[in-house]
Amino acid sequence: MDLYDRSTLTWGQFLLWAGQQLAPDASHYHAASLFEMPPGLNTERFQQAFQMLVDRSDTLRSVFLEHEGRTERRVLSELVRPIEIVDLCGELNPRDAMRQWVSCRLTLPIKLDSCLFDSVLLKLDEHRYFWYLCQHHIICDAWSMSLVFRKTGEFYGALESGGDPGLIRVPSYRVFVEADAAARQSEKGRAAEDYWSRKLGERSEPLAFYGRRGKALPTRAERVSRDLGEGRSVRLVSLAQRQGLFHKNLHVTLANMLLASFVAWLHRVCDTDTVPVGVPYHNRTTSEFKETPGLFIEVLPVRSTMKSTDTFLDLMLKLQAETSENLKHRPYFAQNRLDAPAYEVMFSYHVATFGEFAGSRVPQEYLH
Repeated sequence: MDLYDRSTLTWGQFLLWAGQQLAPDASHYHAASLFEMPPGLNTERFQQAFQMLVDRSDTLRSVFLEHEGRTERRVLSELVRPIEIVDLCGELNPRDAMRQWVSCRLTLPIKLDSCLFDSVLLKLDEHRYFWYLCQHHIICDAWSMSLVFRKTGEFYGALESGGDPGLIRVPSYRVFVEADAAARQSEKGRAAEDYWSRKLGERSEPLAFYGRRGKALPTRAERVSRDLGEGRSVRLVSLAQRQGLFHKNLHVTLANMLLASFVAWLHRVCDTDTVPVGVPYHNRTTSEFKETPGLFIEVLPVRSTMKSTDTFLDLMLKLQAETSENLKHRPYFAQNRLDAPAYEVMFSYHVATFGEFAGSRVPQEYLH
């Protein structure tokens, strides 16, 4: 805690900074997406639009430095990094070449003391571009990734239509940093810390998948996607709206259902009654924060104990009660120590959408 107390970072940023120090050249904290941009993209205007966002966003101009024994977030007064354009038109199969390029690019480290994003246009033919955008997780979460995409589109649209880019609002992340620090020093913040100190003192047995403890994994992450399909998705939504299952709103209910399914599966394959799971919360508590690029999420452990007589509904209600109780004891970002982890798996449900880019629908793919 002493290192954190001497830093100017939020707790979430500090944990990511510390994790990166353990593996300085690793890319496991990359947050990357690939966007298929609208036909006829004006690359010069796109460059201007993204630079306008960088100029307005203290998050995108942030670097993290060590100075006199403390870690500091510094905001550069200016950061100009022209968007690289990679021409793949001459390749036999430009799309395959793009995939190979992306796979290699994702392995490159992003240094915390320099530019924390990598923005590249990949040209597949004269009218078709893909936008590769990779940011270090220390300056973004899933919500922030969608904001950067949307705000760039707003600046681009204003430039294309002759509108006023000065009307586009990009709130400062510094406001959240100050509010977060004040909240943690408040009476409620100290009570939250006491609550989680007691709760995290309850140790759980390490998870053993199919009877075997997992081996240490490399830092390289692989994203595996599975589409539930329209039919299954429709049935899930219909089930979530049933009396006795519905709680607060549709997305909260779907999140509870999917978390219960995940926990039930872990209970079965790990043969354990208690399954701790790390659950991120978006933590954007004001309308201003919902428009601010940056890292806001908190991760809190949800711990459920199952009985042999429990039904799926019983499990759902237990998890619902646990998550509701967790939200009463914030702000907090749970430590996940190597010697005594609070959780070994995470469950994330997010509904951040990327929407349109200057009025055009843009297919988006999470890469990392």
